[in-house]
Amino acid sequence: MALTLDFTGKHTLVFGGTTGTGFEVAQNFSEHGANVSIASRKQENVDAAMAAPRTTGGNIAGVAAFDAVGRAFGSAVSQVGTIDVLVSGAGNFVAAANAQSSNGFRVVVDIDLIGTLNA
Repeated sequence: MALTLDFTGKHTLVFGGTTGTGFEVAQNFSEHGANVSIASRKQENVDAAMAAPRTTGGNIAGVAAFDAVGRAFGSAVSQVGTIDVLVSGAGNFVAAANAQSSNGFRVVVDIDLIGTLNA
């Protein structure tokens, strides 16, 4: 069974979309036609992600959101339009699975899962 994804005309906001897995998620949505806003706490991450080569697809806009998720939403909406899909993938600590503390894992889960509800 083949899965066809078409996000043409949809706007996806990806928190944590400037590096690592979040960047790849943002790229994938773009490759399937979505207009994507990528958000990071660090402007330099936004700048680097916006300068990275990428495949054709939807448009990608960058948003720095160091201290205000609401401001990131406002900026994304003003640049691209109403948000159809939200990805909260900003919580990550690079560590081997056997080196990740249980508290570190809880923080990532809190940021990514609970953060989606909060956003």
